[in-house]
Amino acid sequence: MDRASKTTGQNEFTRQGNRRLSPYAWQAFTFARAFVFVFNFRHAAGVAGLALACASATALAAPRLSCEILQGGSTQTLQVDPVSDPYTVKAVNINDRFRFKAVMVGSASQVDYIKLYAYAWSSGKAVLLHQVRYLTPVPQAQAGPHALTGLHAVYSPELGREMQYGCTLREVTP
Repeated sequence: MDRASKTTGQNEFTRQGNRRLSPYAWQAFTFARAFVFVFNFRHAAGVAGLALACASATALAAPRLSCEILQGGSTQTLQVDPVSDPYTVKAVNINDRFRFKAVMVGSASQVDYIKLYAYAWSSGKAVLLHQVRYLTPVPQAQAGPHALTGLHAVYSPELGREMQYGCTLREVTP
């Protein structure tokens, strides 16, 4: 160090202002900082693209209730989409012995509730055997055959006939 540097308080490490690095170290630091910025920008762009793709896929997925009904050795599958008016849904005839009604109220993006009704059909009238309600259920992409309800069994008051049913709420893409 020379005398002029001692009096001004500057040396080869402080000539670049307040930075306490040598010129070579400062260049290496600047290069590394630019590399990290570019890498983080690419990484952030990739994450944003992935999030956008997932959001699009999720936006396209709609809830669908699938109920499997077993009675008298036969199986029926009922596919139910969301409705806004629950009173428009009709009960399905099951072998002229039972009626089954599945109501899913909501929209393509949100299910408000699901109600399931099981009726016995006797003397030309429907007799309510079982009613269940599920509030704000969450659709699943991968679910078992009776993931929402489990397997239910109901019996008619006449002759004790049995009907079994189970439902799953899945996300499906149209």
